[in-house]
Amino acid sequence: MRLLQRIWTTKTPTPPHRSRWKRPMLVVFLLLLLLFVLSPILVAGTPLRNWLLVHALPPFPGSIRIGGASMGWFRPPIFTDIEIHDHAGRMLLHVPRLEGSKSFAALVCHPFDLGEFHVMQPVLHVVCSHNSSNLEAMLAYWLQRCRSLNAGPGFALDGFAVRVVFTQARVVLEDEERGRGWSLDPLDLTVAIPRDRRTLLSLELKATAAETIGSASRRSGQLSANVSAHFVETSGGTPRLRAEGELRADQLPLEAIEPFLRRFAPHLHLSGRLNVNGKICPSDGQAGAPDVRLEGGISLQALTLSDPFLLGSDVLHLQQVQTPIRLALDGSRLAIEQMEIQSEVGKLRLAGTLPKEEDGKRKEESRNVFSSFVLLPSSLQVEAELNLARLAAMLPNALHLTKDTRMQSGTLSLQLHSTPCDDGTHWEGHLHTSDLEGLYQGQRVTWKEPFTVILTAHQEINNPLPVLERFRCDSDFLRLEMSGSLQEWTARGSFNLSRLSKHLAGFIELGPLQVQGEGMLRISARRNPRGAYRLEGNVGFTQLHLTDGSRAWHEDSLTIRLDLIGDTAAGYRIDAGAIHILAGQDGIDLDLLEPIADLPLRPALPFLRSRSSPLPRRPGALARAPHQPDRPTRWRRLGRPNRHGWPTAL
Repeated sequence: MRLLQRIWTTKTPTPPHRSRWKRPMLVVFLLLLLLFVLSPILVAGTPLRNWLLVHALPPFPGSIRIGGASMGWFRPPIFTDIEIHDHAGRMLLHVPRLEGSKSFAALVCHPFDLGEFHVMQPVLHVVCSHNSSNLEAMLAYWLQRCRSLNAGPGFALDGFAVRVVFTQARVVLEDEERGRGWSLDPLDLTVAIPRDRRTLLSLELKATAAETIGSASRRSGQLSANVSAHFVETSGGTPRLRAEGELRADQLPLEAIEPFLRRFAPHLHLSGRLNVNGKICPSDGQAGAPDVRLEGGISLQALTLSDPFLLGSDVLHLQQVQTPIRLALDGSRLAIEQMEIQSEVGKLRLAGTLPKEEDGKRKEESRNVFSSFVLLPSSLQVEAELNLARLAAMLPNALHLTKDTRMQSGTLSLQLHSTPCDDGTHWEGHLHTSDLEGLYQGQRVTWKEPFTVILTAHQEINNPLPVLERFRCDSDFLRLEMSGSLQEWTARGSFNLSRLSKHLAGFIELGPLQVQGEGMLRISARRNPRGAYRLEGNVGFTQLHLTDGSRAWHEDSLTIRLDLIGDTAAGYRIDAGAIHILAGQDGIDLDLLEPIADLPLRPALPFLRSRSSPLPRRPGALARAPHQPDRPTRWRRLGRPNRHGWPTAL
């Protein structure tokens, strides 16, 4: 009995290897748990926060750092002194304080509700230089990534709810070339984005615009917006947009957009004041009413525009430009109910309907701005009227008017209409000028109906390029007809230089130049989908007489033949070319020696010169300009015409 009791009370020995690992595993588990609990504090209080930030973001030309942080599982995060520098080391964005409203524990429990973020006194400094800005260079990586992935217009925060409040923000725009700057200071912005797009999305903006010249700054305008929008379900199952709000801008400086416009016109100077007053109204619920309607107007005051390349020494001054607008959005169809631009020199009216999404689908032709806007299947009406007399008074040098000429009347009218049809869109256009009247050295001069242009074209649904059915220009000095498409077209015409010179003499400064003669022309062009093109032309003159006061040139017959081959895939380029000139029994043949790359839209052509002598000098022929050996030529002369009329190699 005692033996059994001893056996019963004896403990079973524990294997030594189990007790050996239990305690270290418990210690490791407790350390990992402690590290997890303290991880927000460790990241916030050590340089680890910037190391993680640099490795979490994709590479970009610049740097980013967080000066300080306070984070915890049960308290909202706080970040201080956030700085983003551009590639030149300049400060792009500085955020003194960023506060969140939800703790990490709350975010783990509700990951789709990010809460509210308060951004205190942020400063965004945008520097524009040449054809770019430091902000665009910073965002280039993300923009290029979106293009490479063919990303659509999706929103990055879809499925997340967040509210961001910017308090006492400041946006600074600096024009590095002109030494001027503008700012929105202070700027208060509140954006509330719901998780469900059927819940109200709101935006509130209020800012004061200021202009900075040197170290001086002056207040110049106000900007405000209060907009809310959401989607509602319809009986068809397609969500429809509902929006309302107001947009207002008072006396904003137009000079602020000049750095961006100079990318297209490098020598542009622009000044004036912009005023916007718009109201967004939701649908009234009646049958046929649009989802959203925008009503209001845009006005420009004291508009001043100058560009030596386009306007020469003239400066365009317009006291006021008014544009009343009324737009209606119904589903994906945008209707332009009213849009009229009015100024002292003319007016432009635009009305019509832009297509629905399913009507405007194309393969890749939307890359072409012309085809994606003008040639979509839609119904548009464009009417324009330009007062040539007032325009001539404002821009006499740009129009090359003589000093003794004063235009008194004359208008240019344009009507362009498009109508959708079963297989695409049909276009009709009409350009007309009324009688031009003026005073030249005290005598009245008149030009009866200078020219009229009639246009008819159509575009098929599956073809992004239009087909020109009819293009005709009629005047007493020119008859021109064109037909074809942008891939292949042909032009034929006749002209009378004597009549043209007579009409222009009373209006435009020609100096001692006098031109007489008649001629015929024929030009054809072909372009394949890869961008390669071929241009062929033939221009013939009869009884051509040209004089500049001291020299005169007369030819009974002159023919110029042109043949060019090039590419437009990456800019305009001429790969091969030849020019044949026949003047009576004399002639010259020019061949292109090397390709001409990056040909500008308005090229100067100093290379149209032969290495040897031009047309043989005969009595009455123009003396050639002196040869300039320091300017290399790209053309070479091949020979003179033989008895059959064609050049023979020398």
